[in-house]
Amino acid sequence: MNWEQPQSAGAVPAAPPSPSTSDASASSAPSANAAAYDQPSPDAPEADHDSKHEMKKSPASKETDPEPEPIKLAEPVWCDWNLKKVETECDGATETGEYKALTNTKTPWLNLDNSQRIGGGSFPTTFELLYEPDTKTLTASVRVKIIPVDLIKADSTGQAILDCDGRKQSVPYENSAHWRNVANGVGSPFAGLVMEYRDAAGSNVDLVALKRQVEATLNGHKSQLILAGYSKAASCGCRVKVRFNVTFLLSVKNCHVGEYHKEIWLFPKTDRADAASWGESNFDPIPKDPNRYVSLSEMNIVHTNAVICLIIPMNTGRSAVLFTVTI
Repeated sequence: MNWEQPQSAGAVPAAPPSPSTSDASASSAPSANAAAYDQPSPDAPEADHDSKHEMKKSPASKETDPEPEPIKLAEPVWCDWNLKKVETECDGATETGEYKALTNTKTPWLNLDNSQRIGGGSFPTTFELLYEPDTKTLTASVRVKIIPVDLIKADSTGQAILDCDGRKQSVPYENSAHWRNVANGVGSPFAGLVMEYRDAAGSNVDLVALKRQVEATLNGHKSQLILAGYSKAASCGCRVKVRFNVTFLLSVKNCHVGEYHKEIWLFPKTDRADAASWGESNFDPIPKDPNRYVSLSEMNIVHTNAVICLIIPMNTGRSAVLFTVTI
């Protein structure tokens, strides 16, 4: 994130909020509400009264230092750094890499030529950043649209194939087998299956509780941001708290729910979920129960990781800030 010139790229489909002016007015006095450790004493020998020109060391580029090591903060010196409110929609790409894929039983997932399949990779993402000067807090927010759907057996025209009792036959979503059904969209049959909207999410789905779980995980990092390239390094007195916020928006039959950053398809059951397709019940076998399924809330780590993928680009900017670890 470049604090001098914050990004203002409009996220799609989310529209950018009303513009806010950023001003790295380093020589202005700190906010009266700033935390005490931000201004221990302006008269101290190590105090920095000219933080605007304090970038004495050029931070390493992302290409030469793709994953900089967090640093442990030391006792801060007084610093006059200040910034007006910034609110902007950002876009970028996740830093998720490729990996050797495994099956549900944790064995190598092989291609027809016996080579191991490669999964993962980077994908585009959007999110919102809000900097609040009174509390020196940077909040990264993502709004996720949740659409309840089902995968059912169908003929080549998309008509449901009913069982002997006249009911539709639901099939658990499995990433490797059904990703193309999701890519084709609702109502487009493929390989004997079709995706269709449901009238509601299951009674066991509690998106409010899921929000609490995900945010508790994301905000447990106890890390802060300081000025990058700062000559006083870990003693930098500019300390910005980082907070993550996620909002889940339930969209029954793809109804309008306002602006959002990401769509998630919610199936009744999944054998292998992925970042874009979740299950209310998810296959999670253990030795004592190889056919075990667990609820959406019990798969918190999976969905937390998916949300991290959506907002992790906030840590990729090196021109003015560095992610650090507090004492």
